[in-house]
Amino acid sequence: MGELARLDRIGAVGALSAALAHEINQPLGAILSYAETAELLLDSPRPSHHELRALIAAIREDNLRAAAVLVRLRAWIANNAGQPQRLALNPLLHEVARILRVEVHMRDTELRLQLCDTVPEVVADGVQIQQVTLNLVLNALDALQQMAPEQRRVTIRSARNAAGGADVCVSDCGPGLSGIVAERLFEPFFSTKPDGLGVGLSISRSILERHGGTLEVEQPACGGALFRFSLPSAAAPSP
Repeated sequence: MGELARLDRIGAVGALSAALAHEINQPLGAILSYAETAELLLDSPRPSHHELRALIAAIREDNLRAAAVLVRLRAWIANNAGQPQRLALNPLLHEVARILRVEVHMRDTELRLQLCDTVPEVVADGVQIQQVTLNLVLNALDALQQMAPEQRRVTIRSARNAAGGADVCVSDCGPGLSGIVAERLFEPFFSTKPDGLGVGLSISRSILERHGGTLEVEQPACGGALFRFSLPSAAAPSP
C-alpha cells in the first residue's frame, strides 16, 4: 500500500508537470533578466553599487524559490514515509492551494479557501494528508473541464466537526456523480476517467483510515460533488 501511495504521488506529479515547469521557469526567467540588467549597469561609467546589490539579492531570492520547488518535489515522491506529528490543517491547505495555483490558472478555474479558525490540530503525516487533498482537488478540476469557465469553481473548507475532530471538504460545481453509486468510487481500479487508473480515491481512503479518519462523498442538492475527510483531534485518544 505504501508503494502504491508513492506511485499515486508520482502520477500526481505527472498531472502537474506543466504547472511545475511554469513554476520553475518563472524564477529562472527572472534570474536571467536580473543578470542582464546587472551587465548593463556594469557597462555604465559609474555603476550604482546599491542597485547591483539589490539585483544580486533578487537573484539569490529567485534561486532559492526555484530550489524550494525541487526540494518539495523530491520530498513529495520520496519512498520513505514521514512520521506522524501534531499538525495544523489550515497551513497545509494553504500550501496545497499554493502548489495548485498555476494549475488552477491554466485550467481557467477559481479555487476558494474557506478555513475555520477553530479547526483542531491532528496527529498525521503531513505529506500523506497533503496527497489526499491534492488528489481530491485534482479530481474536482478534472470534473469541471466540461463546464463553462465562469462555472468552474472548487472550494476547500475546514471545520471542527460534531465529534470535536477536523473536517476538510473539497467541493465543485461540476456535473456530479451522474448516477454512479458513490461507494464504487472507492473501489480499487474503478475510474470514471478514460485514462484513469482508479487508485487515487482508494489510496486516499486507506491513508485516512490508517490515521483513524474517514473519507466520504456527498451529492449536494445544488449539484456537483463534495468529498469530506475527517480526522480525530490531536487531543483525542489514539484509535
